[in-house]
Amino acid sequence: MSKKIKVKVGKGKLLVKKPKLLKKGLRAPAPVPPPHPSGMAQPPMSKADERRREVASHFFYIAEVEQTTQKALDELPKNTSVKLSKGGELLINGHSREEFHARGCPIIDDYGDLFRDDGRYTRIDGTVGEGDMDGGWYFEGTVKDAEGDTKYEIEFYYPGKNKKKKEFTVTKINDEVKMSKAHKDALQTALEEQVIVNYL
Repeated sequence: MSKKIKVKVGKGKLLVKKPKLLKKGLRAPAPVPPPHPSGMAQPPMSKADERRREVASHFFYIAEVEQTTQKALDELPKNTSVKLSKGGELLINGHSREEFHARGCPIIDDYGDLFRDDGRYTRIDGTVGEGDMDGGWYFEGTVKDAEGDTKYEIEFYYPGKNKKKKEFTVTKINDEVKMSKAHKDALQTALEEQVIVNYL
């Protein structure tokens, strides 16, 4: 029989003693990394897969900015895979738009009066994933200005059948001013009415 691994708890950390060699040269399994906040697994990608994903990301970005897919298609490398899923969704190198832009995103505030005080263009964008096994959803995204600079990062947990509370946080980046409560409430409402509603 294999020997048990002793675990001690100290100051908020699990301290695992390195076990001696077990029978047949086996050692204890390596520690499992913590899951993504959305609960979805994120296996490591090879450099080739990362490049293919970057091509897909660039394609959907250009298609979004130019409001047409033709220019985005013209800029694709020759070896790019362009297919349709069984549901008719466009796949670039196996990646869909939804991996980079949640349904209903981006949310555009041309006059800056809804989410900011300075009257400047604002773009809210992000992705949505399953938040838990009870039908909850998790939005992770950013608020950017006309220059594409990230001003705030957003995290929004929307509960499903359980009785958990909604969790909405807005984190300012660098020296950006803290978002007012009125703008924060408006942002949460916009995400619920224009994005989360598409997943319910």
